[in-house]
Amino acid sequence: MWYGANTFSADCFYHFGGLDDSATTAFPNSGDILAAKFNYQGDTVWARRYDTGQFDTGTSGVVANNGDFIGVGVSRLPVNGQIHTRAIRYDSLGNIIWDKAYNNTYSNRAEFATKDNNGNYYLAGYAEINNNGGPNPKNVRGMLLKVDSLGNQVWMQKIPGICDEYSGGIGLAPDGNILLGVAKCLDQPEGNAIYSTIALYKINRISGDTIWHKEYPNQYYGATDVPYFIQTLSDGDILIGGKGLKLFYENGNVSFGRYTGVLIRTDSLGNMKWQRYYFYNEADAENMAISYLSDCKKPLMMVLS
Repeated sequence: MWYGANTFSADCFYHFGGLDDSATTAFPNSGDILAAKFNYQGDTVWARRYDTGQFDTGTSGVVANNGDFIGVGVSRLPVNGQIHTRAIRYDSLGNIIWDKAYNNTYSNRAEFATKDNNGNYYLAGYAEINNNGGPNPKNVRGMLLKVDSLGNQVWMQKIPGICDEYSGGIGLAPDGNILLGVAKCLDQPEGNAIYSTIALYKINRISGDTIWHKEYPNQYYGATDVPYFIQTLSDGDILIGGKGLKLFYENGNVSFGRYTGVLIRTDSLGNMKWQRYYFYNEADAENMAISYLSDCKKPLMMVLS
């Protein structure tokens, strides 16, 4: 099975994802990273397979200012079974320039990437932490990792939280600092179910410190919101898109849930202007997510059934 994410440039697009080869390998949950470059006629320019012999997969990528491609993914370490973020830089011909893995005390995984105007790259996802012997000794927090043009780690920041939280969506503010979406934990009741609201962080690109952060409660459906993309608009406003979960109750108990699309528009300081939830059909929608087409400069609703 072939899966992953696409990244677009002026004259081509890149696919960086994974190949599930678990049926043909002795390693459990095995897979390989697949990087491919296509022109806009759909022809393959080149394709490269990357395999450490353990579990590897690609999750995102970004095109460098000189046309190189930086693919972002994860690899599983054979020693302890933990996964760690991996970044691979390819030149325009598909040759690997550098290949880096970024360690943490526990597992970490990046799923979103962006760049600044100085040749640095920012990878967002999650990192496990030690919560000092609590009920879940490896809770996860939203993570933002900065690497330089040579792939060297500059800093890794973990967003403070109260239980399992994940970074989702990343963008560049007009002043060059970083906009980071986080699914902020609201509660962790019995069964470890996670209820979250979308939060937006502005991060200083030099130090990694938080400049400000805002949270946008799920005021209509009281369940789970997760950010997937962040875009700065031409007037300086910020658009956040993702998915939410509406819970349906029967006799006072949760009967089932349906996913919704979520859009939030804020001003340049993160103050919310409006928040909208979208259903294809409240009665029978299976999944709904928000994607973004940078070519069109407007949000696209995709209904997945």
